[in-house]
Amino acid sequence: MVLTTATSKTTTTGTPPVTTTTWAGSNLNGLKNVPASVLSANGSTASASNIKGIANSDQLTIQYQAYQNDMFTCDGQRINKNDYVLERYFVRTDTTIEPNQNGLACASMIYTYNASLAVGAGIDVSAKLPKLTGNGIIVIPNVDYFRVLLGTTAQNNFATDPASLSIVYQPIPADPVTTLAGQRIVSLQVGLLTHSDTVTASKQANTSLRFDILDKRDQELKDTVAAGGKYLRDVYETTILIRNARGKP
Repeated sequence: MVLTTATSKTTTTGTPPVTTTTWAGSNLNGLKNVPASVLSANGSTASASNIKGIANSDQLTIQYQAYQNDMFTCDGQRINKNDYVLERYFVRTDTTIEPNQNGLACASMIYTYNASLAVGAGIDVSAKLPKLTGNGIIVIPNVDYFRVLLGTTAQNNFATDPASLSIVYQPIPADPVTTLAGQRIVSLQVGLLTHSDTVTASKQANTSLRFDILDKRDQELKDTVAAGGKYLRDVYETTILIRNARGKP
């Protein structure tokens, strides 16, 4: 798995300026007609939030190559061996349930990598983009907020010299080329504020609740959410090591 960020190790060859985003040095280099709106973002307008004062949750987009046949994307598309997959995780309203609730959704796109096109005219994925830019499917229901931090380091020997471990966790930058210059992304921290599927017998005092979601400390629910809340809430956090944690090739 690699992130769609400027410091992810590229799986393409060459660096043609064909990706129509500000992330020109990313592992998406070689693709064209990819809008910036589908990339990883801190507070994406495509990702909803139920936190007071935070209008949007984060959006996380990853890319990976299938190592075998009969794999499936997060939204159920069948993958063939060696296919490349982009998956976009974001929060949206699930209108299939009553009352409507926000949930973590995932939309994906599959494409075939072509080295000669990647270093030349570029791989045009326009026809496949509707899958990635669409609503996808809800993979985790009842999500109030989704937060992502990138674990970055300047070390090339991160995995082989753990005694010198030095990682900084930071929000997804708007300008990764400048902000993450000289850094490599070696891990992710993901945080979710979730609530129960069914209401409790008595109303919860959600107006007085405070939540810590990774670096977002002492957060409150939006008034409209807290006022009608009879749901139990909890925060789930995890740290994920990604392939850039390996030593210098």
